[in-house]
Amino acid sequence: MGKGKLGALLAGLALTATLGMAQVTVVGTNTYPTDVNNVQAAVMVPGATVFLKGIFNFGDPDDPGACGQAVLSAPGVTLRGCPGATIRGGYFPLTTVAVPGGTGPATAKNLTIRDIRFEGWGGYAIYHTEVQAEDNVTRIEGNTLVNTRWPADDPPCLGIHYCTGGGKAFIRKNRIIGASLFAISAHDLTLHKDDWLIIEGNRIEDAHLDPLVVETFNPAEGDPDHGPVIIRNNRIGISADTPNPFVWGISLGTFYFGCALNNAQVEGNVITGRVCDGIVMFPYGHDMKIVNNDLSGATAFECQIVGEGRRNLISGNRLGPVETTGEYGNPISWGIGLLGLDWSEWYPQGVGPDPDPVSKNVLIGNDFRRTGLAGWAVDGACQITSMGCVLLLSAVDMGWNEYWPGAEVTGNLIMEFGKFPAGTGGPAKQVLEYPIYAHDNWIFGQPIPWAPPLAAASPRSSLTVKTAGQAYAEGLAKKRAFIEKAKKGTERK
Repeated sequence: MGKGKLGALLAGLALTATLGMAQVTVVGTNTYPTDVNNVQAAVMVPGATVFLKGIFNFGDPDDPGACGQAVLSAPGVTLRGCPGATIRGGYFPLTTVAVPGGTGPATAKNLTIRDIRFEGWGGYAIYHTEVQAEDNVTRIEGNTLVNTRWPADDPPCLGIHYCTGGGKAFIRKNRIIGASLFAISAHDLTLHKDDWLIIEGNRIEDAHLDPLVVETFNPAEGDPDHGPVIIRNNRIGISADTPNPFVWGISLGTFYFGCALNNAQVEGNVITGRVCDGIVMFPYGHDMKIVNNDLSGATAFECQIVGEGRRNLISGNRLGPVETTGEYGNPISWGIGLLGLDWSEWYPQGVGPDPDPVSKNVLIGNDFRRTGLAGWAVDGACQITSMGCVLLLSAVDMGWNEYWPGAEVTGNLIMEFGKFPAGTGGPAKQVLEYPIYAHDNWIFGQPIPWAPPLAAASPRSSLTVKTAGQAYAEGLAKKRAFIEKAKKGTERK
């Protein structure tokens, strides 16, 4: 941008100097592209504090030629909304690298975005990516994002995306309403041991699919011992009219990017609405604490919490109802599952080694009383006729995966007492170690395993379970197609 053009753009801004740092107030005109150009000019000054005041029109995201984005490239910029400051429309309205077609690395380290309202945008409202700096501290706080385009939001409205190469980040106290996909997401981060990511105190309302997704590494590139990811005290509400039922409330890793997560603390979150699974830990992940979360207002048609990694603690969580009838709810529904699954064939990128055994996980002190689960029961043909609260299972026994060396679910500790639905029995009734590849787990209160009758016949003879598993896989395929379509919808046509 030439000096003459920059000077003309800055002429309409109030500019003062405070302790050697630029402080700018940009007043919205509710006119496109004037508002985009004015904001763009203000954020080009390193170290600037930019206040937004009024209504900013970033253009119609349904018309690629009539919408814009402000690219945040200068270091140390704070972009802050005055009361009522609103950015309407736009395509990736605030981004650290031009989207689409942009390439990094971006240079907007130490960026703060706070107290801004977004309405009816396309793509991600805040897209922080490609910043490569170990001394980077990012703050995205106090913003309000409202999807006013649902259900005809193509490109879709996604929320806040953090994807960077080093540093620390706070995503706190934001309110996101009606996001069609990924209200808050973090993907393929570089977190050094002294780095962290904190997602805290956010309110996600009327979410339509996978509102909170965090993943830090591609297993094909190794298994890093990175800094902590803390997800705590967030409130997540799922929309009643989501077009795809396979919603994960909090997803720790994903199958559609083929990435995983380690060293996470997921605590004090509240999830409400209908979900497939409330909290999901994908394979390759480990050393996570899933503690004191409230899912009592969430109805799950698979299970409330799924653990597919190792060395994870699942403790003190309050679980909600579990559906055991319907298209997907019978008979693969339960409260908490430790599952040996190999998703590699689903991943869009190579993931390296097969997953390790599901091992050294601890379940203790979770509250199953609201699940409505009567306890595990089988009939004479080894068909499951009633679902229970805890399931330890390998997909190999279901015929969902072929055998691989890490197929076992073994060496886990289950200490669940007294918080099962009234009158349904204790661990001997409510905890199932499904043979053959789930074995040698420590289950307190179950001194004599009752599961051997299931092994009397091949587990694959359980046609009801196998059919349900096939229906579930087909449903996940539909979800994957939905997400791919949404991702393509964020590309210029």
